[in-house]
Amino acid sequence: MHEMLAIYDVLMHILSYSQQRDLAAAARVSRVWSDVALDCLWREIESVLPLVEILFPLVETDDGEWSFTRSTPRQNWERFQYYARRIRHLGNDDLSVRTRKRDAQYLLLSELPVLIAAERPGNEPLLPMVQAIKQTEILFASSLTG
Repeated sequence: MHEMLAIYDVLMHILSYSQQRDLAAAARVSRVWSDVALDCLWREIESVLPLVEILFPLVETDDGEWSFTRSTPRQNWERFQYYARRIRHLGNDDLSVRTRKRDAQYLLLSELPVLIAAERPGNEPLLPMVQAIKQTEILFASSLTG
Protein backbone atom coordinates (compact mmCIF):
# COMPACT_ATOMS: atom_id res chain seq x y z
CA MET A 1 0.00 0.00 0.00
CA HIS A 2 1.27 3.46 -0.86
CA GLU A 3 2.28 5.62 2.15
CA MET A 4 -0.21 8.32 1.17
CA LEU A 5 -3.09 5.91 1.76
CA ALA A 6 -2.02 5.57 5.38
CA ILE A 7 -2.47 9.30 6.07
CA TYR A 8 -5.81 9.83 7.82
CA ASP A 9 -6.78 13.10 6.12
CA VAL A 10 -5.88 11.89 2.63
CA LEU A 11 -7.79 8.66 3.06
CA MET A 12 -10.73 10.54 4.63
CA HIS A 13 -10.91 12.82 1.59
CA ILE A 14 -10.83 9.88 -0.82
CA LEU A 15 -13.39 7.85 1.10
CA SER A 16 -15.73 10.82 1.52
CA TYR A 17 -16.81 10.26 -2.10
CA SER A 18 -17.75 6.63 -1.45
CA GLN A 19 -21.19 5.11 -0.99
CA GLN A 20 -22.15 3.36 2.25
CA ARG A 21 -21.68 -0.16 0.93
CA ASP A 22 -18.19 0.77 -0.31
CA LEU A 23 -17.32 2.32 3.06
CA ALA A 24 -18.44 -0.85 4.83
CA ALA A 25 -16.16 -2.87 2.54
CA ALA A 26 -13.28 -0.41 3.04
CA ALA A 27 -13.63 -0.79 6.81
CA ARG A 28 -12.74 -4.46 6.37
CA VAL A 29 -9.69 -3.87 4.13
CA SER A 30 -7.11 -3.21 6.83
CA ARG A 31 -6.66 -1.77 10.30
CA VAL A 32 -5.38 1.47 8.79
CA TRP A 33 -8.48 1.87 6.63
CA SER A 34 -10.96 0.65 9.22
CA ASP A 35 -11.05 3.72 11.47
CA VAL A 36 -11.20 6.14 8.56
CA ALA A 37 -13.92 4.20 6.74
CA LEU A 38 -15.99 3.86 9.91
CA ASP A 39 -15.60 7.59 10.60
CA CYS A 40 -16.92 8.31 7.09
CA LEU A 41 -19.72 5.77 7.43
CA TRP A 42 -20.98 7.05 10.77
CA ARG A 43 -20.14 10.77 10.33
CA GLU A 44 -23.66 11.65 9.17
CA ILE A 45 -26.54 9.35 9.96
CA GLU A 46 -30.14 9.94 8.93
CA SER A 47 -31.63 8.30 11.99
CA VAL A 48 -30.60 7.47 15.52
CA LEU A 49 -32.24 4.05 15.13
CA PRO A 50 -29.19 2.10 13.86
CA LEU A 51 -27.26 3.32 16.89
CA VAL A 52 -30.09 2.65 19.34
CA GLU A 53 -30.56 -0.86 17.97
CA ILE A 54 -26.98 -1.65 19.03
CA LEU A 55 -28.17 -1.20 22.61
CA PHE A 56 -31.65 -2.63 22.30
CA PRO A 57 -31.74 -4.95 19.27
CA LEU A 58 -35.08 -5.48 17.53
CA VAL A 59 -36.01 -9.09 16.91
CA GLU A 60 -38.84 -10.51 14.88
CA THR A 61 -41.01 -12.95 16.83
CA ASP A 62 -42.56 -16.13 15.42
CA ASP A 63 -45.87 -14.33 14.83
CA GLY A 64 -44.23 -11.64 12.68
CA GLU A 65 -44.23 -8.94 15.36
CA TRP A 66 -41.12 -7.00 16.38
CA SER A 67 -39.88 -6.48 19.90
CA PHE A 68 -36.72 -5.29 21.61
CA THR A 69 -34.80 -6.41 24.66
CA ARG A 70 -35.26 -4.10 27.61
CA SER A 71 -31.86 -4.73 29.15
CA THR A 72 -28.50 -4.50 27.50
CA PRO A 73 -25.16 -6.04 28.42
CA ARG A 74 -22.05 -3.93 29.02
CA GLN A 75 -20.58 -5.05 25.68
CA ASN A 76 -23.52 -3.41 23.85
CA TRP A 77 -22.74 -0.14 25.63
CA GLU A 78 -19.09 -0.40 24.62
CA ARG A 79 -20.10 -1.01 20.99
CA PHE A 80 -22.60 1.88 21.18
CA GLN A 81 -19.89 4.24 22.41
CA TYR A 82 -17.47 2.99 19.74
CA TYR A 83 -19.85 4.14 16.99
CA ALA A 84 -21.48 7.10 18.80
CA ARG A 85 -18.18 8.97 19.06
CA ARG A 86 -17.93 8.92 15.25
CA ILE A 87 -21.25 10.73 14.65
CA ARG A 88 -21.02 14.45 13.82
CA HIS A 89 -24.43 15.07 12.21
CA LEU A 90 -27.69 13.40 13.14
CA GLY A 91 -30.38 13.62 10.48
CA ASN A 92 -34.11 13.34 10.16
CA ASP A 93 -35.20 9.95 8.85
CA ASP A 94 -38.56 9.74 7.10
CA LEU A 95 -40.49 7.87 9.76
CA SER A 96 -43.84 8.16 7.98
CA VAL A 97 -43.75 4.70 6.39
CA ARG A 98 -45.81 2.39 8.60
CA THR A 99 -44.59 -1.17 9.06
CA ARG A 100 -44.62 -3.53 12.00
CA LYS A 101 -40.90 -2.99 12.46
CA ARG A 102 -41.34 0.79 12.29
CA ASP A 103 -44.05 0.58 14.98
CA ALA A 104 -41.59 -1.31 17.21
CA GLN A 105 -38.97 1.36 16.50
CA TYR A 106 -41.43 4.08 17.58
CA LEU A 107 -42.12 2.17 20.77
CA LEU A 108 -38.39 1.81 21.39
CA LEU A 109 -37.84 5.55 20.84
CA SER A 110 -40.71 6.45 23.17
CA GLU A 111 -39.22 4.29 25.95
CA LEU A 112 -35.61 5.23 25.22
CA PRO A 113 -35.09 7.83 27.99
CA VAL A 114 -36.28 5.39 30.68
CA LEU A 115 -34.29 2.49 29.22
CA ILE A 116 -31.10 4.53 29.00
CA ALA A 117 -31.51 5.94 32.50
CA ALA A 118 -31.92 2.42 33.90
CA GLU A 119 -29.16 0.72 31.90
CA ARG A 120 -26.49 3.34 31.21
CA PRO A 121 -23.15 2.70 32.89
CA GLY A 122 -21.25 5.76 34.01
CA ASN A 123 -22.06 9.31 33.11
CA GLU A 124 -20.33 9.89 29.76
CA PRO A 125 -22.20 11.81 27.01
CA LEU A 126 -24.29 9.65 24.67
CA LEU A 127 -23.22 11.48 21.49
CA PRO A 128 -20.00 13.27 22.44
CA MET A 129 -18.96 14.56 19.00
CA VAL A 130 -22.32 15.62 17.52
CA GLN A 131 -22.13 19.08 15.97
CA ALA A 132 -25.58 19.30 14.37
CA ILE A 133 -28.95 17.64 14.82
CA LYS A 134 -31.64 18.07 12.21
CA GLN A 135 -34.99 18.61 13.90
CA THR A 136 -36.99 15.44 14.10
CA GLU A 137 -40.55 14.73 15.01
CA ILE A 138 -40.80 11.73 17.29
CA LEU A 139 -44.11 9.95 17.22
CA PHE A 140 -44.82 8.22 20.49
CA ALA A 141 -46.32 4.75 20.80
CA SER A 142 -49.67 6.05 22.05
CA SER A 143 -50.25 7.73 18.69
CA LEU A 144 -49.62 4.45 16.84
CA THR A 145 -52.75 2.78 18.09
CA GLY A 146 -55.14 5.51 16.97
